[in-house]
Amino acid sequence: MTGPPDRSSCFHDEGELVVAGRSFRGKERLSRFYGAGPTPRDGVQPTKYMISNILVDRNDDHASVISYFQVLQGSGPAAWGRYLDNIVRFGDQ
Repeated sequence: MTGPPDRSSCFHDEGELVVAGRSFRGKERLSRFYGAGPTPRDGVQPTKYMISNILVDRNDDHASVISYFQVLQGSGPAAWGRYLDNIVRFGDQ
């Protein structure tokens, strides 16, 4: 069984993720960031992510997205917070 997909595939080649003030820009850095997460056991990701209250504000080739998340590990919440995403169209993508 193969492992989880590379989450950096959700980003454009020049995409950027900012976490706690640290910037991860480009496919290579994003792949390294996501690869540092928990190791799946027997192909099953041990962490669950709940996302809710998604609000999208779209304008031409740009969208802003606000959503709330909760990370569940084992028998309870491990983290929670808010995502603030800026999405930009590149060419036909």
